[in-house]
Amino acid sequence: MKKLRLLFSLCLAVAFGLGSAWAQTGTFPRQYEQLDGVDEIVDGMEVILTPDAGEMYHPGQFFGAAANAAGSEEAVITNWAATPSDNSILIIEEAGELSDDFGTYTTWRIKNKVTGYYLEAKHLVEDNAAAVTWTNDVKKAFTCTILLTASENTEEGANPREMAAAAGNNAGTVPNIGATWIITDAADQSDSAGEDGNILKALYLCAWGANATYSEYADTNQWFICDFTETSEYRDALSSVIFDLYTSAEDIAAMFPIGSTPGEFTDAAAVQTLVDLYKEFETWSGQPGSASYEECAEIYARFVAARAAIDASEVKFQAGHYYVFSCIKNANGAVPYVRDVPNGNGSVVGATANYVFPDEPTVDDAKYIWMLEDAGDGYFYIRHYVTGKYPLYPNGNAFFNALSDTQDDKAIFAITTSGYTAQRCFNITPKTNSGTGWNLYGADPDQRGIGFWGALDSDLGSNWTIKQVSEETIKALEAEVAQKALNDKLAAIFPKASSLYNKGRVYVSDQAANDGVFTAPADGFVTSGSQLWSNAPETSEAEHSSYDNLVDGNFTTYFHSAWSYSPAGVKLHTLEADLGEAQQVIAMKYAKRIKTLKDNNPLTFNLYAANDTTAAGSDWTYIGGYTFTYDQSITVPGADGADPTVKATHSGMVGMDMKAPYRYIRIEVTDNIAHAGGDNANTNNNGIPYFYLSEFRVYTGKFDADASISFSQVPEDVRTALETALEAARPQYLGGTATQEVIDRLQAAYDAFYAAFPDIARAKEAVAEAKANVAAYANAQVVGEGIGMFPAEAKDAFDTTIADIEAAIANGMSLEAIDALVDNAKKAVTDFESTLQLPEAGKVYALRGMTPDSPRLDALVTSATTDYNTALYYTVDTVADNRIDPASALNYLWKVEKASLDEGIVLRNLATGFYMDTTVVLNNGIRNAVEPIALGIRSAKTPYGLNLIVGANQANGEPLFMNFAGGRTVMCAWSSASGADNSAVRFEEINLSEDASEYNVNWPVAAGKPNILTLPFTVYYSVDDFGSKAYTVLGEKATVDGEETVYTLELKEITDEFIPAGKPFVLVAGEDVRSYRMSLEEASAYDIPYAKEAVNDENSPLVGTMTGIQLDWNQVGLMTFSNGNASFITSDQAETRRISGNSGYIKAVSTEETGDYSVVLRRSIASGIEDAVVADKNATVDVYTVSGVQVRKAVKAAAATNGLPAGLYIVGGKKVLVK
Repeated sequence: MKKLRLLFSLCLAVAFGLGSAWAQTGTFPRQYEQLDGVDEIVDGMEVILTPDAGEMYHPGQFFGAAANAAGSEEAVITNWAATPSDNSILIIEEAGELSDDFGTYTTWRIKNKVTGYYLEAKHLVEDNAAAVTWTNDVKKAFTCTILLTASENTEEGANPREMAAAAGNNAGTVPNIGATWIITDAADQSDSAGEDGNILKALYLCAWGANATYSEYADTNQWFICDFTETSEYRDALSSVIFDLYTSAEDIAAMFPIGSTPGEFTDAAAVQTLVDLYKEFETWSGQPGSASYEECAEIYARFVAARAAIDASEVKFQAGHYYVFSCIKNANGAVPYVRDVPNGNGSVVGATANYVFPDEPTVDDAKYIWMLEDAGDGYFYIRHYVTGKYPLYPNGNAFFNALSDTQDDKAIFAITTSGYTAQRCFNITPKTNSGTGWNLYGADPDQRGIGFWGALDSDLGSNWTIKQVSEETIKALEAEVAQKALNDKLAAIFPKASSLYNKGRVYVSDQAANDGVFTAPADGFVTSGSQLWSNAPETSEAEHSSYDNLVDGNFTTYFHSAWSYSPAGVKLHTLEADLGEAQQVIAMKYAKRIKTLKDNNPLTFNLYAANDTTAAGSDWTYIGGYTFTYDQSITVPGADGADPTVKATHSGMVGMDMKAPYRYIRIEVTDNIAHAGGDNANTNNNGIPYFYLSEFRVYTGKFDADASISFSQVPEDVRTALETALEAARPQYLGGTATQEVIDRLQAAYDAFYAAFPDIARAKEAVAEAKANVAAYANAQVVGEGIGMFPAEAKDAFDTTIADIEAAIANGMSLEAIDALVDNAKKAVTDFESTLQLPEAGKVYALRGMTPDSPRLDALVTSATTDYNTALYYTVDTVADNRIDPASALNYLWKVEKASLDEGIVLRNLATGFYMDTTVVLNNGIRNAVEPIALGIRSAKTPYGLNLIVGANQANGEPLFMNFAGGRTVMCAWSSASGADNSAVRFEEINLSEDASEYNVNWPVAAGKPNILTLPFTVYYSVDDFGSKAYTVLGEKATVDGEETVYTLELKEITDEFIPAGKPFVLVAGEDVRSYRMSLEEASAYDIPYAKEAVNDENSPLVGTMTGIQLDWNQVGLMTFSNGNASFITSDQAETRRISGNSGYIKAVSTEETGDYSVVLRRSIASGIEDAVVADKNATVDVYTVSGVQVRKAVKAAAATNGLPAGLYIVGGKKVLVK
């Protein structure tokens, strides 16, 4: 007896109340068996679909639809089943007809029988894909061709509507010629555009993905379309369902734990009822013979009722309560918290592994607590308890990368029971995407974080246990949490304020100079690595955890604190030293690690001192906060006899009076240079900065009053205020008793001291930053002559200015003098950057790509339409012996109408007269604009390269750059620009003749077919060598032939020498003409007169469009040409139909005249109006005019318009023409 099985996820939907309509209503689904494949597609046929997409994508499963979970955004979703059920039955409806270069086809819609929902249309940009969705609006239905597989996609000239791919990314797939069917979007994807202006591609219904997918890829696009019959094996069918749901009576008890916390159940009797029913069912299932559908449905209903009783007693999650989430991916859990700063992956929500929330938590445990706030319909805002912040769903499978201080739609989540069966778990899914959920990423502490992933039932990282935290616990923690928040605020300002105060007090040593020289063997008090230790040495690289590296006089060795792990209990990384004997005034000398991409050398630190480090007597005294300054060069010997290298700003000295003698010192690093500059990648264990150093010495120090003159220049009251504020804050900082009053006082004193302190380091830092900025240009070799370059004279002037600033820096400078030097250093950079050589206004250029070793190298930015919705594209120009002359077509040429760094650049295409537009959407195609729009412009930091800034990203305000899109030929907006990448463009000057008639414009057309053209320039017209001819439209002619009427569109050839700008005409292209080449009338090539709008004759049937139009709902009874084929606009299409730019449409105007060229039509143009009829003649309807005035109420549809004047009316919601 054949064993039938339902899809496991479908069964889980029954088990956990998350699935199909029959599970929610308690109706057992009828089961069906697959029969042979169909031979043809017929209107109204009922079929089942199963993919032939290899072993990766739903093998042996049946495609259908089912009602989604209550409260979900999508009412109906895709349903896959291992055995076909009612949800799998699809109805094929005839939709119309389609013609293209390969033939004429019937088009179809696909409707799910149970839900009544249609596959929904999706028009996709370029090579993207989108998940299948369903709609109950027939106007939004996916209209498609359904054709037998006829060829492999590698065959030249193959019809894409009949072809499949072999293998590709889906090993095992082969074209199943004549056996499988290809379901393809009926929309003319080849030359129409989506809302973002990009060209659309032919799209297939493909089996990959949880919901199936619309995609251009042909390796998952084959389907078996089959007949079916109802099964007779219902005993086995029901047994398969029940045993998939519940594997044993013991399993039922485990599935429904009795308790009072969320996810547990309170009705033990209901659970026992289900256990008893299950045992009874085990006996029934083993009986011989078949069972009727009705008997199985009754048994199934008992299971549903028993389960409903259990579900009714489930303890639900409650708004206003607090919970700890623990991912089961780690044996002892991994618990999320909000990071102080994002980690190197940008993750703002970290996770601590192998952590168990204690029964009596402390303030350190509070960071793992989350609060649920009511968002309606069973959803919650999830808010972090300690920080009060809401993590935001990043709209994809990625880390949490943003937090909000207020409730946000992206912070709304559902907490639902998981289908994971090994233990009771939950999924935490965003409201906007139930197919993904919170997921534990990463193995090590720094990389570990919470992101999003699918596979909610099977991926351990997506499954969570959730523990409620009692209100009593929260109340007990409130005071501690509030105190910790104050302590964290003080911890952020106190070391910084202490370091600033001590920074102006300079200490030197008579034992060693601050000169960047380090001897071997080492001198001073620390001469051996045995005198040094750290609470966080790096362990993965033994050569870099040796303390001997700090005293060996070798700049190529170094000590590194922990980066590959997080030492338990460590708050900040330290370097500690035994001075051998007690010292009171010391000076520390140090050198950076060299050869690093990022500067993780220590910047600020707290100093502690002690005279006893034993466990019993250890008593470390806080000395103060200090700053490592690096104002000296070091000389690194060359390898193998090479010349030595001088490394500037690589060494320094810092000293202090510890107020009493101490033998031991502890340097607690509070920040490194890179992290202080905003690079959060250089931290460990939730924002703790690691560090490294090459050399370290300690000497006897002394205060240098002359070098400390900057400190004395700060007004005495300001110095005293900061000293007093530090003294008041010190015991609170060390004792964890911060108050807001002390924090505010310290912050104010710090701000005043900072503003008054004449710190020459500011001038040095400004010089270093200026040098680095300009060095980036010099290193990129953009100093020289030509567009996109900086003159050598500008670099020389910059160098001179910076040298003068450096010479002026000296101890004892006034605050005003330092400010002036800082301003001068910034101005030196601005002055240099202002010399960037730009394209000249009034000149014409070709814009070429610069990506090396790619088709985008030298590609030409091209415009071939004034349609608002169509993106610019690039024309590849890589054939060495057949390079494109940009002057061969004005489509490649751009006139610069304005160019300056301050006001931007305005670019006008000479073929269209339209301008390059801006956008605020990442990856959007760059379109045309009818009026001038200025784009930003900057150096691309590659020789002769520029970046064009086409807008600011609406998501984050960051600049978007014109980009030669990889993998496609669209000019798009992209977020990055670095050197000779896809965002770099080279301007090639083109010298034109003054006479525009010497130049040509290329326009895309359908070869050998009629095309409506509305062009922005006046065309010098003559029949080309390929027989392309231009016509006006006379109208539609009806010729009676026996019992049939033949409709033709009659065209009259244009005999005028010129076709005026903006005037629409029909071009019947020559057989091989896909790009119509035209000459312009005589005019200055630099000042061509363009038309911005179509120039239409109200008496002509032909209406032109210059930029494209969206038809009004009542614009019916029209036709246009799509890919050269007649396309009729009916009442059902008008509201969603757009006529593209440089095209037009033809009105239903009759003619008796026979033209010079006739287009045979398959129907009358006017029939588009007559299509609007009310299906049910006996229905009671209301009648309105198109302006909304009711003219009749509650009349029968059959007589609704009797006696009304001619015109369009709304009858029962349908448009009807009264003649």
